[in-house]
Amino acid sequence: MSERPGVVGELTLAEAEALLERTLGSPVDPASARRLTRLAGYQPEMLVTLAQACRTHGCLERIDGPWQLTEDPVRTALVPLVRARLDTEDPEAVATLFRLALMEPVHPESLEAADARLAARLERAGELRREESGLLVLAVPGTAEALRLLSPVEEQDRVHARAVAHGPLRRGTLRWAAGRGIRVPLPALLVLARESLARHDWASVVDAAEHLEAHEVSQDSVRDRCRLLLMSAYAARFVPDLDVAHAHVDLAEDLLARLDPEEVPEVDAEVRTARADLLHFSDGDLDGALAALDEHAPVATDRSAATVAAHRIMHLVYGGRTRAARERAELDRKVLRRAPRDLRMRVALTETLAIVAEGRPQRALRRTTLTAAQHAPSQGRALWLNEEIRVAYVVAALASDGPAAFPSLARMLADTREDLYRPDLLTFYLARANWLLVEGRVAKAHQLGELALGSSDLVDPSGVGAALVALVAHTAALSGERARAEELCALFGTVPPRSARIIAGGSHAHLAAARLVLGHPHEGSRLRRVAEQFAQEGQYGFAAEVLYAGVRHGARRAAADLRELAGHLDGRLHAMRVAHAEALLAEDPLALLEVSRRLERAGLLLLSAEAAAAATAVPDVPDAVRRRAEARVASFLESEPVAGHALLHRARGTTGRAELTPREREVADLIAEGLTNAEIAARLGLSLRTVEGHIARLYRKTGASRRAPRRAGFVVTQRPADNATGSAPSPAPAATPSPPPAS
Repeated sequence: MSERPGVVGELTLAEAEALLERTLGSPVDPASARRLTRLAGYQPEMLVTLAQACRTHGCLERIDGPWQLTEDPVRTALVPLVRARLDTEDPEAVATLFRLALMEPVHPESLEAADARLAARLERAGELRREESGLLVLAVPGTAEALRLLSPVEEQDRVHARAVAHGPLRRGTLRWAAGRGIRVPLPALLVLARESLARHDWASVVDAAEHLEAHEVSQDSVRDRCRLLLMSAYAARFVPDLDVAHAHVDLAEDLLARLDPEEVPEVDAEVRTARADLLHFSDGDLDGALAALDEHAPVATDRSAATVAAHRIMHLVYGGRTRAARERAELDRKVLRRAPRDLRMRVALTETLAIVAEGRPQRALRRTTLTAAQHAPSQGRALWLNEEIRVAYVVAALASDGPAAFPSLARMLADTREDLYRPDLLTFYLARANWLLVEGRVAKAHQLGELALGSSDLVDPSGVGAALVALVAHTAALSGERARAEELCALFGTVPPRSARIIAGGSHAHLAAARLVLGHPHEGSRLRRVAEQFAQEGQYGFAAEVLYAGVRHGARRAAADLRELAGHLDGRLHAMRVAHAEALLAEDPLALLEVSRRLERAGLLLLSAEAAAAATAVPDVPDAVRRRAEARVASFLESEPVAGHALLHRARGTTGRAELTPREREVADLIAEGLTNAEIAARLGLSLRTVEGHIARLYRKTGASRRAPRRAGFVVTQRPADNATGSAPSPAPAATPSPPPAS
């Protein structure tokens, strides 16, 4: 293709989502946004072109609010674009492009001279990109996919036949060979699987294992077959195809009896750990996972026992059994020294999550920093290691000092490319939404959480779905969406927590906050029982999270319980939590304002705004203090971050639904949904000038001076039940069941 300057500044995932929203006028669901962004190669101009083409060709439609892909964008929108461009290119260059697309990722040394010259020119122009591995790929993946669809059949046959004979093998070649009954050598399948795992190309790994059906089992191939089947079982969790995952572990286990005796311990350990991962992380059966690991004992060697011991500790931690995990780690300390280095590092990072649960986030941060310093992020063998470093940092940071102390983490969660989070995108969205919420960006956190919940292809390999449901219930309640919040509160109890048990404190805190805002009777008593259960397990950090959520939203009796945990906890955040609780209990407006300022400096704008709002609600507060508190609440409401917080509007006395006409209420609700003036006009069948008049009157009636960009600015819903805003709930009767925490 024609040369052009290299692309400067690829989009981040967050930037891409924002660009798509500006281009299309409303949000795009996460799955569709990721698909379009990846196809466009993170290039802004290409992304806009692709989004517009998809809308024009009807494969991108608005469904229940966000835009969603309804057809394959490559066949529907990209193929016509690429075909039109090819018509203007030199035929020789077009032939080379076809070959590059069919071969990618391309080993440079495998290129013939003419193709190598064009490849060098395309790389200089920014149309061909060299990966860290040295392999070459087309800079716009969508272009590559379209070229493969447009390639002449005879060219496909020539390229694929050469790849089978001489390598390197690629997924397209594998499928071509399978369709023609051509057997691909097992070593080539293994190379494809390893490279695909490193690139998070799960489907190619599964395809490679399925191709084993063409191979008879021989004694010298058993070990390699086991290895390939287990790689496929791992990858199938993300396709997702759990039936295939279980089937391939079964096949690998059946082969154990045919292994050389010296190979049995290592392979058996791999089979047992793969089985345990499926049972726990996919099926939610922690006890079954631990039992699967125990089955390795009869054949264990020192090294294989170390591998199994490491996995046992990680399963205990992710299963919420932190005390048992710490005890087991102490017992197995000498055994663990024989585990591979990457695995020992994973155990160390997992233990930091247990330390946070116990209430020592600052200690956890130090440990995470030390572990991360020993590991250079890569896409190598330890696929989960990079992910676990990020998770440990985020969890410890949010539990210790607040976002302001970790600007680099905030940027990471806002700007990280999809490919860095590809193993577990749902966890990424959960972390990002949590960060947005503590920063006070209620509306944005709610939007992101809802989009993630509604995405059809966000796989949940870590089992954090329950945690996401609880968070969105909280944001829905804060945004005044009572019916949705109630629906999600009910749903929470039906979603298996799986490995989300290691973040159960946050999950139950979000649930308690939502239920209190909604005015659920006896929620204060229930959450105190949940906190007590956490404390009995030594998970004082979790207990503190739940109790603090209760105190913030009216369950004042939880303040004494929170104070009693002080000796078990470290970090500035806990000190601020206690100060906030004491000020609420004492109904001290000056103390609340001071707490509000401390929380703001820590970047905890949601909590800061709530403390200021509470100061306005104190009875008989001096006028001067009240004015200071009201001015502080007003300043929060004038900023984008906390504009969607319904409780703040009530605190300021700006909800005033009775003051509004029915049409003004309609407009206000649409503003709260994030619609622009033009979108509101189209929705209501009004002129733009009429809508602007309604909004001007809303400004006057609510006291707002402007509408911040894309915020749910006028939340005008019914008032919550009394115990959501102040008084402690009545004690629950003895017969009221108390669901156990997810631990």
